[in-house]
Amino acid sequence: YTEALLNHIAAENEEVFPIAETLFNDTELENLKFRFVDTDQGLGIDLKTEMEDWTRQMDEHFHLRP
Repeated sequence: YTEALLNHIAAENEEVFPIAETLFNDTELENLKFRFVDTDQGLGIDLKTEMEDWTRQMDEHFHLRP
């Protein structure tokens, strides 16, 4: 799972975000950034921490990283 997640993130960084930077102006990109920050804050630190812990546990259990 972790490997798939890392591949997904890499694809976003290499393909999706560069495309977004050509489609949106600076103001629109800034607004998107704040919407993501607001969403993260809405989830709350407890849920984010729980999700990070779960990912770490899956990684350790299945030995997904070298």
